[in-house]
This record gives sequence, C-alpha cells and structure tokens, in this order.
Amino acid sequence: MAARRPVSGERLYSAGLTLFDVDVPAIGAALTGGVPLSEALPPRIWEDGSLPLLLALRAAAAWQAAEV
Repeated sequence: MAARRPVSGERLYSAGLTLFDVDVPAIGAALTGGVPLSEALPPRIWEDGSLPLLLALRAAAAWQAAEV
C-alpha cells in the first residue's frame, strides 16, 4: 500500500488539504456552557470549514458532552 500512488480523481480531492487537531470534549463543554458554535470552534475551522464539517463537529461535541 505504501508504494501505491493516487489516481487522478484522488489527487483532485486531496490536494490542498489542511489537517487540524480538534478538542471535541472542550467544544462540547463550551457549547453546553452556552458559547455559540462560532466561538467554540477554532477560528480557522469556523472560517474555512464546510457546513457538513461544522454540523458534524457540533453533533460530535454535543454527543461527547452528553456522555460525560
């Protein structure tokens, strides 16, 4: 697998990706405390993240907060 090269379609969707570490429990705690999602998320994710990503992070954070 290590020697496998991406095909053209994979290059189209993987070029320019930026990875971020996200503290989901901290976001969940902030949301539980009444902080708006726009302030709970890291600024770069709020500004550049897609709507599905933002909704998924909100759902994961809410689920994580409910588990605690």
